[in-house]
Amino acid sequence: MAKTENNMNKNLTMSIMFMSGANFVTFFILLWVYSITKEIWFLIAGIAMLVAGVAFMIIVSKFKTKLRKLEELKKTRQSQQNEPD
Repeated sequence: MAKTENNMNKNLTMSIMFMSGANFVTFFILLWVYSITKEIWFLIAGIAMLVAGVAFMIIVSKFKTKLRKLEELKKTRQSQQNEPD
Protein backbone atom coordinates (compact mmCIF):
# COMPACT_ATOMS: atom_id res chain seq x y z
CA MET A 1 0.00 0.00 0.00
CA ALA A 2 2.84 2.40 0.81
CA LYS A 3 4.45 1.74 -2.55
CA THR A 4 1.19 2.55 -4.36
CA GLU A 5 0.79 5.74 -2.32
CA ASN A 6 4.37 6.74 -3.11
CA ASN A 7 3.84 6.10 -6.84
CA MET A 8 0.62 8.10 -6.78
CA ASN A 9 2.29 11.09 -5.12
CA LYS A 10 5.23 10.84 -7.51
CA ASN A 11 2.91 10.71 -10.53
CA LEU A 12 0.91 13.71 -9.31
CA THR A 13 4.09 15.68 -8.67
CA MET A 14 5.44 14.87 -12.13
CA SER A 15 2.08 15.79 -13.65
CA ILE A 16 2.19 19.18 -11.95
CA MET A 17 5.73 19.77 -13.13
CA PHE A 18 5.14 18.83 -16.76
CA MET A 19 1.72 20.44 -17.26
CA SER A 20 2.56 23.68 -15.49
CA GLY A 21 5.97 23.81 -17.13
CA ALA A 22 4.41 23.38 -20.56
CA ASN A 23 1.90 26.13 -19.83
CA PHE A 24 4.64 28.50 -18.64
CA VAL A 25 6.80 27.81 -21.70
CA THR A 26 3.77 28.41 -23.93
CA PHE A 27 3.12 31.67 -22.09
CA PHE A 28 6.64 32.91 -22.78
CA ILE A 29 6.48 31.86 -26.44
CA LEU A 30 3.17 33.65 -26.92
CA LEU A 31 4.51 36.70 -25.09
CA TRP A 32 7.50 36.74 -27.44
CA VAL A 33 5.21 36.40 -30.49
CA TYR A 34 3.06 39.25 -29.13
CA SER A 35 6.12 41.47 -28.78
CA ILE A 36 6.97 40.85 -32.43
CA THR A 37 3.50 41.01 -34.02
CA LYS A 38 1.68 43.32 -31.57
CA GLU A 39 -1.46 41.17 -32.01
CA ILE A 40 -3.47 41.30 -28.80
CA TRP A 41 -4.77 37.75 -29.29
CA PHE A 42 -1.33 36.32 -28.64
CA LEU A 43 -1.15 38.23 -25.36
CA ILE A 44 -4.62 37.04 -24.34
CA ALA A 45 -3.75 33.44 -25.21
CA GLY A 46 -0.49 33.71 -23.29
CA ILE A 47 -2.19 35.05 -20.19
CA ALA A 48 -4.81 32.30 -20.47
CA MET A 49 -2.06 29.68 -20.58
CA LEU A 50 -0.37 31.23 -17.54
CA VAL A 51 -3.64 31.23 -15.59
CA ALA A 52 -4.32 27.64 -16.66
CA GLY A 53 -0.90 26.55 -15.42
CA VAL A 54 -1.35 28.19 -12.03
CA ALA A 55 -4.91 26.86 -11.70
CA PHE A 56 -3.72 23.35 -12.53
CA MET A 57 -1.03 23.59 -9.86
CA ILE A 58 -3.52 24.74 -7.24
CA ILE A 59 -6.19 22.16 -8.07
CA VAL A 60 -3.81 19.19 -8.17
CA SER A 61 -2.07 20.35 -4.97
CA LYS A 62 -5.43 20.45 -3.18
CA PHE A 63 -6.21 17.01 -4.58
CA LYS A 64 -2.89 15.71 -3.27
CA THR A 65 -3.61 16.99 0.25
CA LYS A 66 -7.07 15.40 0.21
CA LEU A 67 -5.57 12.15 -1.03
CA ARG A 68 -2.94 12.26 1.72
CA LYS A 69 -5.63 12.83 4.37
CA LEU A 70 -7.63 9.91 2.98
CA GLU A 71 -4.59 7.62 3.20
CA GLU A 72 -3.96 8.72 6.80
CA LEU A 73 -7.60 8.00 7.65
CA LYS A 74 -7.30 4.52 6.14
CA LYS A 75 -4.19 3.83 8.21
CA THR A 76 -5.84 4.97 11.45
CA ARG A 77 -8.93 2.85 10.76
CA GLN A 78 -6.79 -0.19 10.02
CA SER A 79 -4.79 0.31 13.20
CA GLN A 80 -8.01 0.66 15.22
CA GLN A 81 -9.36 -2.59 13.76
CA ASN A 82 -6.14 -4.42 14.63
CA GLU A 83 -6.23 -3.31 18.27
CA PRO A 84 -7.91 -5.77 20.66
CA ASP A 85 -10.90 -4.49 22.61
